[in-house]
Amino acid sequence: MRISKKDVFGNPEAVTVNTDASYDPIAKTGGYAFWIKSDTFTLKDSGGFKGTITDSNEAEIKALVNALHYLEQKSRKDFSILVINCDNAVARDIVNKRKVSPRFVEEGSILLTQLSRFKMSYAKAIKGHQSCKDARHWVNNWCDRESRSYKKKKVQ
Repeated sequence: MRISKKDVFGNPEAVTVNTDASYDPIAKTGGYAFWIKSDTFTLKDSGGFKGTITDSNEAEIKALVNALHYLEQKSRKDFSILVINCDNAVARDIVNKRKVSPRFVEEGSILLTQLSRFKMSYAKAIKGHQSCKDARHWVNNWCDRESRSYKKKKVQ
């Protein structure tokens, strides 16, 4: 279900989650970053993934899973509307189509369970690595820089 700007702006029931991930195909490691914004708070975090990452799609899905887990742990509020800004088509398809590729059953199932907490959720495309000056691209670029700083670090 598409969510319009009027559904989100000024709505205390809405939260926006921005995520990005980076992946090193040689080391099979990755990093993630997210920026979560509601009318009452901003949450940011980044780090490296534990274990081996098989590809960039897995990293992007896990970045979103981490962000929603963090939101659940840090916010005492239940939101009904979730908007996700993400530059990965596979992760957006899981959110928007509620359909998981057989390659990502484990991560996708966790994500679908997390999404069930919201009455409405929608993942919007954002072009990564852009020099635009609007807030969405600025936050995406921050997430990109942060996730890249962790992509070669092995986390135990």
